[in-house]
Amino acid sequence: MLRPSETLCKATSISLGPLEEGVLVSRINRFVAQVMLPKKGLVYAHCPNSGSMLSCCEPGRRVFLKNNGSLVRKYPFTWELIDMGSSLVGIDTNIPNRLVSEAFRLGVFPGYEDFRIVRREVKTGDSRLDMCVLREDGKGGRLWVEVKNCTLLLGKTAFFPDAKTLRGQRHLRELMRLKKNDESMLVFVIQRQEPEAFSPADFIDPDYGKLLRDAIKEGVKVVAFKCKVKKIVCLHHMVPIRL
Repeated sequence: MLRPSETLCKATSISLGPLEEGVLVSRINRFVAQVMLPKKGLVYAHCPNSGSMLSCCEPGRRVFLKNNGSLVRKYPFTWELIDMGSSLVGIDTNIPNRLVSEAFRLGVFPGYEDFRIVRREVKTGDSRLDMCVLREDGKGGRLWVEVKNCTLLLGKTAFFPDAKTLRGQRHLRELMRLKKNDESMLVFVIQRQEPEAFSPADFIDPDYGKLLRDAIKEGVKVVAFKCKVKKIVCLHHMVPIRL
């Protein structure tokens, strides 16, 4: 019999497909990185992460790119992974939403196994949240879910955000508003394997940290998962939230 973490990982596995290994030269802006490939030389790769990427964009590190094979894209390569020594780190901020959506859809999200009808990118108030999830039998209220990608690591603790985020603050306020009539949840997906806990990055955005604590007091469910990260990425298990 599979353990709960193994069941979750098997159900949410996302293959990154064939990847080419290279060395990170520099991240020249939020969306583009220079990478040296053994056979192709210096290439430019799209960076699917507009955050600061503190603790996971060190030049000289081994990285993995996907060749999209497109003749029309400005940058045919996409940066998918970086090897930080103690763990591979997932770069793509779209992956967490896909992982969480699959966990709900397949009935393996811990404690919410009967919430399986997933609606993505739902507008509510002045915000657009990642998903609204309903019970399979159609009974009961809605579960509003916002997902955040997390890669910042200090010691054995993962932190969010890695830059001041007014958008993230707005999402927290919206989750608190929705909690008055429905259930609401914030899910942090840590795309690396080392963390033993998660904390808000008060040293980067103290306003976000305060709002997160307020949201928890108001009944917003907050959870953090760390991932197994290889050429296949999956949710593995929850880590404790330390406030």
